[in-house]
Amino acid sequence: MSGDTPLAGGKVELQRHGNGKVDYQQSFLGAGIKVHATGELDYDGFYQFEVNFGPQAGETDMPDLRLEIPLRAESASLIETARDWAGVEGDKCTGFLASQPGRLWDSKTFTYQPERRKGNMPPYLWVGNDERGIAYSCASDEGTHNNDALPAVTLEREDQAVVLRVWLVNKPLRLTHERKFRFALQASPFKPMLENFRLWRTFSRRDPLVGTYQKHGHYFHHGWGIGIYYPTYGRFLDLAKNEEMLGKVRVDYDVICASASSCSECGGTPEYHQFWHEWGSEMGWDRMNLGSLPEWMCALGLSDRYVAVESASNTCDSNRDYRAWWLDQIVRHCGVAGLYQDNPPYGYSYEPAVGFGYEREDGTKEPTSYTWAAREFQRRAAHLMVEDNATNAVYVYPNLCGASQPGRSFCRRALYGEYLESDKLSLGAMRVWLSKQWGINLGWLYQEPARGATYKYWRAVSSRLFLLDLTDFARTDGAEVWRRWLAALDVFWLDDPTIVWHPYYRNRLLKSTAQPTTLVSAYAARGRGLFVVSNQGHTDTVETIALQGGDWEHYYDAETGEEVETRDGALRLFIPANDFRLILAFPQRWRFAAKNAIAQPSLPAQSTLDSRVTVTALARQLLDRPGLHPVAGGHQLYERWLGRVVSAMQATTNQFVYLDQKACESVDLGDPAIRKAILFDRQKMALVVAYYNPTETDRLLAGTARAALIAKVGYQGWPYVYDPVAGYSQWSVLDLPAQAGKLELLCPDSSDYNGVRRGPYGLDTMMSNLDEAVAARKTETENQ
Repeated sequence: MSGDTPLAGGKVELQRHGNGKVDYQQSFLGAGIKVHATGELDYDGFYQFEVNFGPQAGETDMPDLRLEIPLRAESASLIETARDWAGVEGDKCTGFLASQPGRLWDSKTFTYQPERRKGNMPPYLWVGNDERGIAYSCASDEGTHNNDALPAVTLEREDQAVVLRVWLVNKPLRLTHERKFRFALQASPFKPMLENFRLWRTFSRRDPLVGTYQKHGHYFHHGWGIGIYYPTYGRFLDLAKNEEMLGKVRVDYDVICASASSCSECGGTPEYHQFWHEWGSEMGWDRMNLGSLPEWMCALGLSDRYVAVESASNTCDSNRDYRAWWLDQIVRHCGVAGLYQDNPPYGYSYEPAVGFGYEREDGTKEPTSYTWAAREFQRRAAHLMVEDNATNAVYVYPNLCGASQPGRSFCRRALYGEYLESDKLSLGAMRVWLSKQWGINLGWLYQEPARGATYKYWRAVSSRLFLLDLTDFARTDGAEVWRRWLAALDVFWLDDPTIVWHPYYRNRLLKSTAQPTTLVSAYAARGRGLFVVSNQGHTDTVETIALQGGDWEHYYDAETGEEVETRDGALRLFIPANDFRLILAFPQRWRFAAKNAIAQPSLPAQSTLDSRVTVTALARQLLDRPGLHPVAGGHQLYERWLGRVVSAMQATTNQFVYLDQKACESVDLGDPAIRKAILFDRQKMALVVAYYNPTETDRLLAGTARAALIAKVGYQGWPYVYDPVAGYSQWSVLDLPAQAGKLELLCPDSSDYNGVRRGPYGLDTMMSNLDEAVAARKTETENQ
């Protein structure tokens, strides 16, 4: 379009170009302008175009020139575009598009790296829905004639369409000669998901908690932590050394990645110095005073100070050639079937010697983006693995926090989540990242928060993630929410061809909820269901959930084993704010119900109660006396369970020590406001610690604060830490929410800590009961 005049397109000409590519050309005329477009259509649907536009004759005045792509409104509900890696403020850049008419997004308001460049052409922009979309990408705005104060790209809702507009010219131009501009389009989905993608695990197959599916599972090693395993550079160009390191772990994994992570790569080699020389001085890597190596790098045996470079190194031609050559060698000789890529770059640099940046008509030096060069590196890595017959290859395994658009075609697995404040990431953003249309099996990397109570943080993050069919983790959380989720999935049993996934936005098994902020996703299979019931509201709620389409009659909390209340067939659940419940559904009663684990089959279902209130009441009782008495209106399951532990501790009277809160006042946890009491069994070397935070602010103390507790009773050694009822561990911190109580069991049994956690008295925890249910499910399926 130029002004109000659409340019008329001529005949489309296509010609095959080698294997898997097609050359395209077409001409357009109108408004005194002629446009000749050529392009290369790659096999993954990546269409790169070069547009040459000039006057039809002599010179012509033009108000503007733009590309317009109208999308049906129902096909344009989500957006993803470049955003700051370290920030979570990009809701307007990743997530749901606004529903109101008019301007929805523009590249001037949300310019990526405005501090580095004058223009605002985005490196990429994807618009779509949960099934399909279209991605626009552009490495350079060279050839455009744009006012930098105006957007180069916009999204606008008009009538029943969302229109993507890209300006090649957005200010008046007297067109006297031909100009050239390049961009690319790619439709999603890019490729299918891996076969049995829900059975991939970033763990060893010998892991007793995660190696559930064995020969049907796929056990994946990302390449971190295998000796000094950085096999793409310098001193590590030793195939025998790499083969030796890989041989030690290969038996436990189906796929092992090499590393192209340049943020943690060895440096100081001639190859890196050549790279610095080629790129010049803008980034100054050859002059960086990095100081002494951090301890973790020393532990890897690295001796050179120059160890930190950016992933931009994978975009320089000679460096990329070098990496590709070495990758080819280790794929062939060492059995590598993937390449870890730390943050594939789409940032900007002015380095004309290696193909980045150009000089504008006004003499300004304008940087250009790495985005297409990064794609080429990923494409090349994938092709090498195919050509070298790497089995089960995942090709490139990127950290998507440096989003790999438009290179996702060549990534079959990925990680995401490396944000300090992940609980602020929107559900819409997660919905984009976890979409199946990328063909990427995603493992979430749980990043520690910068501050605040961590248990609430992990639950808030997971309340959104688990709605979106997440079944693997690149890094686990500090409160073992991951462990309970995988155990719930394993009790449900994912290795079943009858499974159907019902996302919350299209869940035909859900009839109704009482609150609009309650979202429900589900897995359903023959004879069972698993429901993720998520409270995305900011207040606690007691929810009523009506289901349909299944033959289930009995429902249980998959994290605790608690039986769920029903009323007229509908589930009744208490759900904290920004939290969730996992519900297993069966047509018959479940023998692993928590009340059966403690031999209390007559306990009533109390799923509408907030169990935290009962735990707080019990903890406060133990501050002043070693015994327990019934909590008015309390959750009986938790009362009975803890009562068994307290009674067992006191069975041998002369071995039992109790220190109330007054006796523990001198115990310094680093926060004098926290009240605590200790129950100690000297024979079992087991402590139960009751904490209470009376303040109105969440408190987070270092896990090392427990040293003062164990010193108080003369404990020998360093104990393992977990909840005496629920069984989960937060050993690294003391997480004490405002006006709440907490109970911890400290004991020396390392095999129990790493196993099912029955506790020093063999009384089971909710987690051990769930693990036993997984073991029974595995035996049942193996015998079928």
